[in-house]
Amino acid sequence: MTFRLSEKSRIALAFACVYFFWGSTYGAIHIAGPHLAPPLVGAVRTLVSTAILYVFCLVRGISLRLLRAPRDHRCREGFAHRAQPTSNRQLTTCN
Repeated sequence: MTFRLSEKSRIALAFACVYFFWGSTYGAIHIAGPHLAPPLVGAVRTLVSTAILYVFCLVRGISLRLLRAPRDHRCREGFAHRAQPTSNRQLTTCN
């Protein structure tokens, strides 16, 4: 037996989750604010949310592996083969 929510119920549940998690962020800042430095609170929140997302991905079987993007050949060779560019179009950056 499968349990399905109607579209209106799913929307209401999504809003409730947003309100809860967003509100819990402000509640945590309000509670921890007088006791801890703000950067530390932000770092702890980020660490906790990263751990939760990591466990979620592991349970769902989602790969967290990053693929390398192909590099532009001009990045490897450098710009030695161009003495001076003749226009701004030839100026490129390699990220």
